[in-house]
Amino acid sequence: MIEEATLRQPPKQPDPEPEPEEPDKEKEPEETPADRISMTSRELQQFMQLVIKEARRPVIDEKVVARQKHTREHNQMLRRDQRNMLIQRFRNCNHMQNPGSVMSGCAAIAWATQSDGKKRGTCQHCGTVFSPIKEECLADEIWKAYPMLVRLPTHPAGNVNTIFQSA
Repeated sequence: MIEEATLRQPPKQPDPEPEPEEPDKEKEPEETPADRISMTSRELQQFMQLVIKEARRPVIDEKVVARQKHTREHNQMLRRDQRNMLIQRFRNCNHMQNPGSVMSGCAAIAWATQSDGKKRGTCQHCGTVFSPIKEECLADEIWKAYPMLVRLPTHPAGNVNTIFQSA
């Protein structure tokens, strides 16, 4: 057990700090490594060019690069899924008017001759765009269906071509 006398002793005073010595005015300051460097103006110019080049280099954050890569891959997957969904919608549609309607037996494709003289159409059920130009079609099978679908009547009286007259 600790004795009572040791508990009642006053705390020790810290040693007084020694007074700072005044530096000798005659003593020169020590040389630093920067004081000892000497370079020619050409070397200085090359050094400055290197510093500027390094300062202009973009900071590449690995987390940002990884996030961008993930986003790019995710967007590609979404585009692929969207394209596959539209192609599946094309396959499931017969592109004909609903049975029992006045327009039964007619195609449900709205055809129009465009300003370039090409006849293009859009199915009113599935939204597929049909074109005589392969690159404009979503898939080869849509482009291959164009010649057959363009011949189907869109009206019970046959394909009705409306010619607008200018005044």
